Amino acid sequence: MQIVIITVLWGGFIYYTQNIIKFTMDFCEVLLIILLSLDFVALVINTIFIFLAYYNYSYRYLPLAKEANEYIIKLKEYYAAFTRMSKTKRVEAIENDKNNFLHDSLIECIDENIMNNDKKSMFLHKSSTCFIISLVLLALTAIPFSSKLLEQKDVVEVKIINTNDLK
Repeated sequence: MQIVIITVLWGGFIYYTQNIIKFTMDFCEVLLIILLSLDFVALVINTIFIFLAYYNYSYRYLPLAKEANEYIIKLKEYYAAFTRMSKTKRVEAIENDKNNFLHDSLIECIDENIMNNDKKSMFLHKSSTCFIISLVLLALTAIPFSSKLLEQKDVVEVKIINTNDLK
C-alpha cells in the first residue's frame, strides 16, 4: 500500500514540476518552488524509509522436525556412552537437553524477529509521517499553482479574411 501512495505522491510532484508555466519570480512562483522543493525532500526521505522498512531483513526460524530429530539421535548416541547412568536417568537427560535445545532456539528466533519487526515498525511510522507531510505540501502547492494557471492568459489572434461566407 505504501508503494502505491508514494507513487501517487511522486506523480503529483512530477505533474506540478512539468507544468510550471514560466519563471517570472513573483511571489506565487517563489512560493511554488519552495513548496515543491520541500515536497521533494519529504518524498526522498519517505522513499528511503520505505526501502529501509522492506529490505535487508533476515528472520530466524525454529529448527525443522528433521533437524530436531537429528539432534535427538545425537543426544541418544552421546548418552549411550554413560553406562553407569540408569536408563530412566538417560531418558530424562535426553528429554531435558531436547527441551533446552528447543527452548533456546525459540528464544533466539523470537529475539531476532522482534528486533526486525521493531525496526520495520519504526521505519514505517517515520514513512507515514513523511507521507502526511508530503501530502500537505502537495496540497499547499496546489494553491500557488492554480493561481499561476489562472494568471496565464494566452492571447489568441483571430483574423477573419472573408466575411462573405459567414452569411
